[in-house]
Amino acid sequence: NNIEKEEAQTRGVSHDKAASDVLLKQLSELEVRVGQADAPVWILFTTNSCDACSEVKEWLSQNDGKIQILEYNIIEDDCLDLLKVLFRTFDVEEKLQEVPAVFVGDVCKTDSEKILSFGEEQAEAADAQRKNQQLLQMIQSAKKAAEDQSGLEGNSKNANLLTLAGAGLLAGLNPCSISMLLMLLSLIISEKRSVWKSGVLYLAGKYVTYFAIGLVIYTTASQISQHMLDRVGRVV
Repeated sequence: NNIEKEEAQTRGVSHDKAASDVLLKQLSELEVRVGQADAPVWILFTTNSCDACSEVKEWLSQNDGKIQILEYNIIEDDCLDLLKVLFRTFDVEEKLQEVPAVFVGDVCKTDSEKILSFGEEQAEAADAQRKNQQLLQMIQSAKKAAEDQSGLEGNSKNANLLTLAGAGLLAGLNPCSISMLLMLLSLIISEKRSVWKSGVLYLAGKYVTYFAIGLVIYTTASQISQHMLDRVGRVV
């Protein structure tokens, strides 16, 4: 039930603006629910076909009323991203990042036996308000980190667009293209042809030519299999 085994089922989850918004919404909802809770809040992450998860859920169901359970299935609704953020916030070692996982106060437990042992110790605890306050602070830290990351991604995208625009401008101002345009202009003037008509025809012909060349290269490259590339790589 290691987290890495679930990555294959959730590789479609991206960290674009939409995914960041979903994560921030989840953290905001957690913040509200924990802040309004009277009983100790246990944030539980599970997955399908997980015997250890079922064992923990069964124990928690027997303590319904004493504990408020907020359960998330990591293969649904981008919950894996939420779990990863909480793992980072709670400083959970990578080798311990698995499900089932519970977050209580400022503590994270991931092994089912450790969760049940921890649960027995906490069942009679009367410090729900303190635990929930600690958990709330951790969620707020995770939310702040997610907001900062979202801002960095936005700035990175803007920088990439500016870089692409600058590269395109520099490519369009290369000496070869300028010399060709000057030569075309001199021929048009010497033969007394329409500048606009000749210019449009020249640009259209150039566009069609480059497009055709690109199409041929793309079609040819798409026919090359990964196996063939591997063989060439080994030879080289």
